[in-house]
Amino acid sequence: MSNRITTYTSLSPTDRVAYEQWLDQIVDLSEAAKLRGGVHVATLKRAPATKDKIIRLSARRVGMRRRHALMLE
Repeated sequence: MSNRITTYTSLSPTDRVAYEQWLDQIVDLSEAAKLRGGVHVATLKRAPATKDKIIRLSARRVGMRRRHALMLE
């Protein structure tokens, strides 16, 4: 068994605030597509369920909250 600690297991239930902050971070759309299960970025942009979840960070940069990419909310 590996002794490595992943991001998911290193957050204990008593560290709920840090976990919520981690979920609320904005990730690039390419990272969000990977978190969504490997869908293409264009598919993520076109999907009716995710259109309102995409955040425009600048004229060229778009992202999505990690919570929405993981479909937790």
